[in-house]
Amino acid sequence: MYNGSCLRISVRVTLIGWGTRYRRRRFSSIGKYILKFCTKAYDKGNENDMKKAGKSRKKKIILILASVILCAALVLGGLMIYGNAQMGKIPGLTFMDALNYTTQGKPDARITVGIIQDGQDSFTVYGENGQILPEENHVYEIGSLTKTITASMISRAVMDGRIRLDDTIDAHLPLPEGKSYPTITELLTHTSGYSAYFLRPR
Repeated sequence: MYNGSCLRISVRVTLIGWGTRYRRRRFSSIGKYILKFCTKAYDKGNENDMKKAGKSRKKKIILILASVILCAALVLGGLMIYGNAQMGKIPGLTFMDALNYTTQGKPDARITVGIIQDGQDSFTVYGENGQILPEENHVYEIGSLTKTITASMISRAVMDGRIRLDDTIDAHLPLPEGKSYPTITELLTHTSGYSAYFLRPR
């Protein structure tokens, strides 16, 4: 059986215990709110930093692209101006000026000029630096003119019955037996699979 003083002490201790637990809960709740607030603030700061970094990266990329486009435009513009200036000189060139310009420093240059006048024909062969060469057989780089000549010759040969377009090339050339060769049509249409060769006379 407790007396009055013991009861007061017991009630006081109980209240103190409740107060301590309440303060702990209260401080714990406050700590959670503070931690949550700090976390949100940190995340928001990181998000802002990331946005700023993204914007800065985009600006750098745009600046680099603009610089590249500007440089390309300047180069192309310069080339066009130079080309127009060079082309503007052509009308004022004489035949010998044009010939010397074309053959200057080119040992393999071969240009033949034919003249038909008063029913008489003649020709002159020019080489490096416009030098006149002997009237003999020469090797020419005629480029796409071979397409017209080849088409005319093939058409004539087909009409004369000398070749057929579906003939393989070994039917007209001395090639090793036992191999597969393309047809004339495949040669003409560039579907033979052969690479380009430049043959020089022996």
